[in-house]
Amino acid sequence: MKIFKYMLMVLVIYLFTGTSLLYSGVLNKWPIGYKPYIKYKNDRDSSVAAIDGPWVFYRNDSVIVRSLVSNNRHLQLQSVTLPNKNKAVLTCRVAETNDNFDFRLKDTLKAEPAVYNAANEMLVLSDIEGNFKGFKQMLVSSGVITSSLKWKYGKGHLVLVGDFFDRGLQVTECLWLIYQLEQEAEKAGGKVHFILGNHEVMNLTNDHRYVRKKYLENAQLIQVPYRKWYTADTELGRWLRTKNVVEKIGDLVFAHGGISYQLAEKKLSLLHINEAVRSYLNSANAARPKAEDLIMGREGVYWYRCLAIQQVDSANVDEIMRYLEAKRLIIGHTVQPEIQSLYNGKVIAIDLPHQKTSDKGFMHALLVQKGSLYAISTNGERRLIK
Repeated sequence: MKIFKYMLMVLVIYLFTGTSLLYSGVLNKWPIGYKPYIKYKNDRDSSVAAIDGPWVFYRNDSVIVRSLVSNNRHLQLQSVTLPNKNKAVLTCRVAETNDNFDFRLKDTLKAEPAVYNAANEMLVLSDIEGNFKGFKQMLVSSGVITSSLKWKYGKGHLVLVGDFFDRGLQVTECLWLIYQLEQEAEKAGGKVHFILGNHEVMNLTNDHRYVRKKYLENAQLIQVPYRKWYTADTELGRWLRTKNVVEKIGDLVFAHGGISYQLAEKKLSLLHINEAVRSYLNSANAARPKAEDLIMGREGVYWYRCLAIQQVDSANVDEIMRYLEAKRLIIGHTVQPEIQSLYNGKVIAIDLPHQKTSDKGFMHALLVQKGSLYAISTNGERRLIK
């Protein structure tokens, strides 16, 4: 009888703890015995269907383009079937900022290199999370693009360190802007680097726990389930699968979460790490290989937080940097009050509360100029990072 009471008490505590964590938003899942988990539904999300698109789907030899546009204040589905994508000019409409921009679909898509030569100037951002207004604000103020969303950074590099999905309401618009800027940057001798974060990987592997209601309702209106928006038979899905989770530019390494000491001990090449993730993303409905947990698990390159919260011994950080053969490791993923220089400047943490600051009229980013690093702001502030 005592054992039964004890087990009942433990069960009550367990369920009470789980319910509290779910309701507070600390967790999204809580495992229980008779179901895989209890999942808390975020009823605080009041977003609804809105202007969005275009979405590009490949069906046999045809290209299907769908968009939601405004017609007398009502949403209207536009659907066009093209014989091929060679000469298609698509339009992305951004209701939030009243912007429209046209772009062409790329002729070819191929995996990005993992290592690049140093660039004289780079602007580095992470964790925009569908905040098109803030994204544009930072790019315009720093001279990367014009107010009409055209590339003006010349041979400069724009480095985006993951998490452009979820939470915000202009994810599609952010993705197509990056897609278009890539093409314009290449023509000018510059480069856009889009590094995958955990939210990109989640959306590519059908983990939709943070997807806003807007997108689920839009999916019903365009008659394509959200889980099929970024598959390998869509343009954005194909494009995202060419991206890396870690890149090295000169003596700087960029990864969304970071590099653990345990991964550094394996001495894997950056190419191996990127190919392992790409193989996982290209394997429809495949489980993540257990052998690759150090790359893709909770301690992997797009989930890791220990560097950002300074829970790694400085000696191990030195070993990580020797493995990377780099001067600095630049990471996002874990929100900071300001751009932080950690471990005597070896790690730079750049994830900031962009939505809150852009709502107040300013944004921050990391600027790299001839080897020196600065935290810059749209209001003209500039701070040397040591």
